[in-house]
Amino acid sequence: MKSSKKKKNIVVKKVNQLKVINKNQSKFNLIIGGVIFLVLAAGIIYFGTKNTENKFNDILSKKPITPTPSINNNSTLPGTQAHPVTSRPIPTTTDIEPTPPSDKKDIISVYLLPMSNSRKITKEDLINFSDLDLKKSRNEIYARYGRSFVSQDMACYFVKQSWYQENPDYNEKLLSSLEISNVIFILNYEKEKQSPYINKDNGCEE
Repeated sequence: MKSSKKKKNIVVKKVNQLKVINKNQSKFNLIIGGVIFLVLAAGIIYFGTKNTENKFNDILSKKPITPTPSINNNSTLPGTQAHPVTSRPIPTTTDIEPTPPSDKKDIISVYLLPMSNSRKITKEDLINFSDLDLKKSRNEIYARYGRSFVSQDMACYFVKQSWYQENPDYNEKLLSSLEISNVIFILNYEKEKQSPYINKDNGCEE
């Protein structure tokens, strides 16, 4: 009986010892696991901080772009002698030669009715014309084709126009139907106004 009780006590002790060993082993495993976790966490934090620091250092290491200094025309390079800048005199209006106007500007500025060959003339186009200007504008349609004039007032006027050139082969067939219609319209307007210049030669003096 005593021996069996002894054996039983020994077995109980061994079981208790195993329990203590297992308990200690569990604690040891927990401690080891905690240490490993801390080491891993510390490594992650360290490398993360290192990468951030490297990026920050890269930003700081970049030098700001400095503007390229502009070259001053008055500055001189080493070993060279500065030459005084002489300003050219500004030409006065008397020094500038007038440039001849282009054909388009010349036509618009000289013709009394520049549109008489492109559209119908209206009374609004003629309302501000003097009696002599009406006669000129009517004969201007002929003068475009180089008609020579018997009346002195028209001959003297058109010979002064830069665009006028007498045409020895002039024929009224050169005029378009629109131009003939405008000639008749202006003549009728002159009659309506009872212009004294319809059949009168005013001479070269206006």
